[in-house]
Amino acid sequence: TKFSYATSVLAFYLFCTHNNLKHQMINELDSALVEFMNACFLDGDGGFVGSRLTAALSYVRPELGRPRDVHISRAKQALRGWKRLAPGFSRLPLPWEVVCGLAMLMLSEGLWVEA
Repeated sequence: TKFSYATSVLAFYLFCTHNNLKHQMINELDSALVEFMNACFLDGDGGFVGSRLTAALSYVRPELGRPRDVHISRAKQALRGWKRLAPGFSRLPLPWEVVCGLAMLMLSEGLWVEA
């Protein structure tokens, strides 16, 4: 979790640096988060990116409080809209051809029961 938090925060800070966005004060951070979330949404990222970033920032910057607090209200609103427009998805099951290939491989290895 700490590694994914560090990765998320680093990506956000790099985005801020690249786009000349300030993020030291709470209101500046809120505006920068909205810009970052809009860019991620337009890039096709899922809402989990924003959720992980808000949790990571709450971890790195304790003054933000818990993720449910409203210190960064515009970012929370952007995240809700992002999740509404790009809902999460589950992994697709293995294609039937792959399942048959695995079964054939198991049969060739003599694993009759497992196949």
